[in-house]
Amino acid sequence: MAASRLPLLLLLLLAVVAARHALPAAGSDAHPGYDGAEDTCGGPAAGRLEEYGGGRILDITHAYRADLPAFAPGAVTGPVVRLKDSMANGTLYNLSELKMECHMGTHVDAPGHMNQGHFVAGLDVDKLDLDLLNGPTLLVDTPRNTNITAKAMESLNVPKGVRRVLFRTLNTDRKLMWKKGGDLSYVGFTEDGAQWLVDNTDIKLVGIDYLSVAAYDHLITAHVVFFKIPNIILVEGLKLDDVKAGIYMLHCLPLRLVGSEGSPISSTMPAMVADLLFYLLLLPLLAIPALLLRSRSSASRGHGGHRLPPGPWALPIIGHLHHLIGGGLPHRRMRDLARRHGPLMLLRLGEIQAVVASSAEVARHILKTHDVAFATRPTGTLTRLWYQDAGGGVVFAPYGDGWRQLRKIFTVELLSSRRVHAFRPVREAEVGRLLRSVAASAAAKPEAPVNLTSGIALYVLESTVRAIIGNRQFMERGEYLQMVKDVTTAVPGMSLPDLFPSSRLAMRVSRMPAHLLRTRAKMHRLMDVIIQEHQEFRRVAGHDEDDDEDLVDVLLRLQKEANSQYPLTTDNIKFVMLVSSAYQTQTQRSPSTSMVGGRDDRENLYHMQDMFGGGSETSSTTLLWAMAELMRNPLVRHKLQDELRREFAGDGKVVEERLRGVSYLHMVIKETLRLHPPLPLLIPHQCASPCQVLGHDVPEGAMVMVNAWAIGRDTAAWGGAAEEFSPERFERWCDRDFRGADMELIPFGAGRRICPGMTMGLANVELALAALLFHFDLELPAGMAAEEVDMTEAAGVTTWRKADLLVVVVPRVPVLAMAEKL
Repeated sequence: MAASRLPLLLLLLLAVVAARHALPAAGSDAHPGYDGAEDTCGGPAAGRLEEYGGGRILDITHAYRADLPAFAPGAVTGPVVRLKDSMANGTLYNLSELKMECHMGTHVDAPGHMNQGHFVAGLDVDKLDLDLLNGPTLLVDTPRNTNITAKAMESLNVPKGVRRVLFRTLNTDRKLMWKKGGDLSYVGFTEDGAQWLVDNTDIKLVGIDYLSVAAYDHLITAHVVFFKIPNIILVEGLKLDDVKAGIYMLHCLPLRLVGSEGSPISSTMPAMVADLLFYLLLLPLLAIPALLLRSRSSASRGHGGHRLPPGPWALPIIGHLHHLIGGGLPHRRMRDLARRHGPLMLLRLGEIQAVVASSAEVARHILKTHDVAFATRPTGTLTRLWYQDAGGGVVFAPYGDGWRQLRKIFTVELLSSRRVHAFRPVREAEVGRLLRSVAASAAAKPEAPVNLTSGIALYVLESTVRAIIGNRQFMERGEYLQMVKDVTTAVPGMSLPDLFPSSRLAMRVSRMPAHLLRTRAKMHRLMDVIIQEHQEFRRVAGHDEDDDEDLVDVLLRLQKEANSQYPLTTDNIKFVMLVSSAYQTQTQRSPSTSMVGGRDDRENLYHMQDMFGGGSETSSTTLLWAMAELMRNPLVRHKLQDELRREFAGDGKVVEERLRGVSYLHMVIKETLRLHPPLPLLIPHQCASPCQVLGHDVPEGAMVMVNAWAIGRDTAAWGGAAEEFSPERFERWCDRDFRGADMELIPFGAGRRICPGMTMGLANVELALAALLFHFDLELPAGMAAEEVDMTEAAGVTTWRKADLLVVVVPRVPVLAMAEKL
C-alpha cells in the first residue's frame, strides 16, 4: 500500500517545492534594483502602491503626472488635469477634467495608427482583441548595446507558441520615462527586427518600455511592418523597472475610444508562477482516480499483444495536453504532431484516450471500412449534465434501432428536398433584407467599409428562426434570439470535468455546471411558451398540415400522429428548436463532450441535434470564409461575378432554381469547405469494439477524432499547392464531392453519422453568396492590399473568422429594384 502511494507523495512534494521556489522571496532583488522611489523610473508617488497582494500583483502603468515625458523634444508634455469645480469654491462636489494626447504615457496603438487602410476600415482601439491584451506574458531583457534588430531578436530565443512578450531595454536603465523633455536616442525595433519577429515568432502583443516600439530612425518603417496585417497589438510606455524577467499574467485594459487609433491603458501583472501553487497542489489530487483507473484497466487487459498507434511524449496526469496549448489551435497542433508521428496517432487528454486521424486513408478505414465499430459517440461529464436523463440525441446517441428510427423521421419529414424547397421564400425574403441593409449602409457612407460579418450573421439567424417558429410575430421572438446566442456560449467544450470525469474535485472547482443548469432552465421556460402559442394557433386554425408549416408545426404534427416506437415528446421539440438555431450561429461548443443515455420519454429530445448541427453551422462560417477568400483573391471574385451576371442578366436577381447551373459557384464553395471545414475535427466518434486500423490496435472506448482540416490541406491528396485557394482545382478533381464518398473532402463527415442537414445549410450559403456578388461590386478599404485580409481563426471548435470582414460596397442594382424583386 505504501509503495502504491509513493508516486503521489512524490508529486505532492514536488508541487510544494516548485511552488515555494516559484515565488520571489521578500526583499529579493529585481531588475535593475534602483534605490529610492525618487530615483525610480516612474516610481510611486507618496502613498501610492505599485505592488499588491504581497508583491504578486505589479502595476506596470506609469502615473499620468504633469511632467510625463513627451515623445520628442518640444512636443506636448504630460496631461493637464484641472479642477473644474471645487468644493473649496462653494460647489457641492469636486470635478476634474483631463486633457491629453491618446499616445501619452502607458498606451496602446491600434492598427490604424500608421496604416490608413486600417484607419478607414474602422480598426480603432474599441476593436482591439481583449484576448490578446490579457493572458500569459513573457518579460525579457534585450541586449543593452543595440536596438532590437533581427540579430537581437534571434538571440532572445523566444519559444514558439508565446503570444505576448514585453521587451525591457536600455530605456529602463536610462530612466527615459522620467525625463520630461523626451529623448530621441531611445532603444526600439529596427525594420529588420520587426520583420524577424513577424516572420519567425507567434508573438501578437509587443510591449516596450518607452513611448514608441520603433527606434526613431525606423519610426515609420518598423510600424508599417507591425501593422501590415492588423493582428499585432503594440503597448508602449510600460513601467518595467523593479520587475524580474519571467512569466506573468498580463492584464491590459484600454479605454473604449471609438474612432481613436490610440488609448491610455492600464496594465498590471499578477505573477503567473505564484498562481501555479494552487494548480500544482491540485494536480496530484486529480491524479488519484486517474491512476487508480489506469491500474484497473491495465490489470484487466494486460499489455501483451497490443500495438497502439504512435504518439508524442506524455506527462503524468495531463498526458498530451501540453502539446495542444499554445502555438496554434488544436486542429493545427494535431496536424503538426501528425507530421512527426504519423496520420494515425494516439493522445491522452487527462483521462481520455483519443485517436486522431489526419489522412484520407485513415479516415476511410474509420468512416467506411470499420464504420459500424465507430458509429457511436463518446461520453462527457458536462454533456450528461446538459442532457440529464434524456440520452445523447442523434448527435451523441449510441448507434442502434432508436437512432435509426429517428434519423429516418428527420430525413423524410424535416430535411427532405421538399422541405428545403418549402423554405425557399424564407431564404429569399431574408436575402432581400440583407441586400437592402448592405445597400443602405453603402449609400449612407459611400467610401466607408460595410461590416459583412454582422449582416451575414443576422441573415442566417433570422432565416433560421423563421424556418423554426414561422412568420408569426410571437411575443418571445426577441428573447428567443438572445437565448440562442446565450446557449452557443453556454454549452462547453472540453473542460476540467471532461478531462478528469472520475474526479469529483474537478467537477467542484469548475464553474460550468451551475451555468449550464441556469441556461438550460431558461431555455425550457421560454420554449414552453413558444410551443404553447403554436399549439393554440393550430387549434384555432383547425388544420394539421399545410404548405406554411414551420418546423415546430411539423414536429407537433408528428407528435400527434405518434405512430413510432420512439414517439416525439415536447422536450424533443424544444431541443430541435434550440440546436437548429444555435448551430446556425457562431457555435463554439466542443462536440467531443457527449453521452450515451437510456431510452426514456425525454431521450428523443437530444436525438435531433445531428439533423441540423453540421449542415446549418455551415451557413455562417462558410459564407464568411468564402467572402474572405474572395476578397483575398480578386481574380476569383471577378470570375465568379462574371459568371453570375451572365446567368441572371435578364432576371435582375438571382434565381435559386438555376444556381445549380453556375458551376464556378459550386467550385468556390467546395474550395472554401476544403480549406475551412466548419468543424475542423468533425464530431468525434467512439470505438465501440476493439479493431485494427492500418495495423494498429484502437482501444475499445477510445474517442476518435478525424482532422478534416488537415486532410483538406494534405499535399498527398491535393498536390503541392494545397494551402492555396484555387477553385479551379475542381476542374481536375471534378468528381470529388463533400457528401461522404470522397475521404479527401469531408467537411460534414462520412458514413452512418454524416450530417444530413448539409442540404439545408448549403441552400442558405449558395443563395446569399450569389446574391451579394451579383448585386454588388466589393472592394477592400483604401490602402489595404489583398494579402492583408486577416484570416485568423477564432479559438473554438468551429473555424469562425476572428476579425470582422469589412468591405467597400458599390451597388449594381438600385435598392428599390432589389426590394421589389426579392
